[in-house]
Amino acid sequence: MTARRSAALAILVAAAVVAYAAPASAYVPSAAAAALAASGEARASSVGDGIALKLAPDHPSVAAIRTALAAADPDVVVEALFLWKKPRRSDPAAELLAVYNILRAVGSLQGIEYFSASRGRRAVLFEESWLTPSMDDRTALADTSVSTLPARESLSAWQRDASLGGAMYRYDLASGPDWVSAAFVNATPITYGFLNLAAPGTLHVRAVAVMVDEGVLLYLCVSVKPGVLPGLAGKFESSFGNRVDALYAWFTSRAAMRWPRS
Repeated sequence: MTARRSAALAILVAAAVVAYAAPASAYVPSAAAAALAASGEARASSVGDGIALKLAPDHPSVAAIRTALAAADPDVVVEALFLWKKPRRSDPAAELLAVYNILRAVGSLQGIEYFSASRGRRAVLFEESWLTPSMDDRTALADTSVSTLPARESLSAWQRDASLGGAMYRYDLASGPDWVSAAFVNATPITYGFLNLAAPGTLHVRAVAVMVDEGVLLYLCVSVKPGVLPGLAGKFESSFGNRVDALYAWFTSRAAMRWPRS
């Protein structure tokens, strides 16, 4: 093989590795395209009878969210769509595994901060956050990473929200050829003082990360069916918007540390 042919083959192989995914624009809904292009993020929310997913990527991985949302019949939905641009090109499988392990690291959520609208300042969001051996055992397990990508995984976790108190959560992760997803749902009631804010199974935090050519298209969706007070929906809407910001900041900081090198 001549040196020229060898060089050409090397370029083709490199191109095949680099251009492994479609561009973000292939999956971005029209309602989010302008905002995502301008700032790398788009946001939406809906309350009451107007519940709808406005920013969900046009991607097969979102089908499970649509099905779960219809079954949950929430009163509040807060969405955000972000485009995180990768710092370097790497092996697609390694990138996907890195994102999965980031979403799996529940313990790293402990201590993250958000802007508390009620306090008018930044505050700790999760005072406690860790994986547990089971729903009946709150013992803290250290975060671990998987070396191969599971198709599905179901875990249990404990979180104490600085405002909403503590609850056990079922944590379901899944993966596909170019995506990973994670879904938190409360397995025990969420209370505030004597108020039952959310019955078991009514607070959902869902994330889908789609690997695109530029980096990671991250979709976050928080939904809840409040248990008390008709006027509570608006407060949840504002509060969850700030929580979504904190979750994205957590994801990007972890991605910057764990992103695989080429």
